[in-house]
Amino acid sequence: MALRSEAQAAAVHAQPSVVRWELPAIITASVVGLAISLYLTSAHYDQVALVCSVGGIIDCGSVTHSAYSELGATSLPISALGSAWFALAGGLAILRTANPAWRVASGPALAQLLVGAAGLGYVLYLVYVELVQLHRVCEWCTAVHVLVLAVFLLTVKHAQEAQPASD
Repeated sequence: MALRSEAQAAAVHAQPSVVRWELPAIITASVVGLAISLYLTSAHYDQVALVCSVGGIIDCGSVTHSAYSELGATSLPISALGSAWFALAGGLAILRTANPAWRVASGPALAQLLVGAAGLGYVLYLVYVELVQLHRVCEWCTAVHVLVLAVFLLTVKHAQEAQPASD
């Protein structure tokens, strides 16, 4: 069975024109994450209540109106940063899907991996803020966190599968 996996990985590496499922999945997760991030950004600027639970540990309003909800001393919501991140992650995946040479090239793959790792690092910080600092959790934020994790894991899987089989 291991021989078949190695042979499959070698075949995919030898044929960069094959689009495997990871890049389209990254694009899908990025589109969903972008939509949620844009919703959160719009709600921030329009000052409207989010469609989510209020009160108790699950309280989007407490999280999205906290001191941690904006970048530094600016009025820019962190959801705008999320929008930019999902646009970049999805854009890289689209470029890699459209260009066969980019599917296995090390530069674009490394860029996708670094974007994913940066997003995951920031999400881990935000989860810490929600659980430890605020003692509240936002449902929409959690959905974004899960999507960032999914993009990162899909990127790692794609990078691993695209590597040539070693002897």
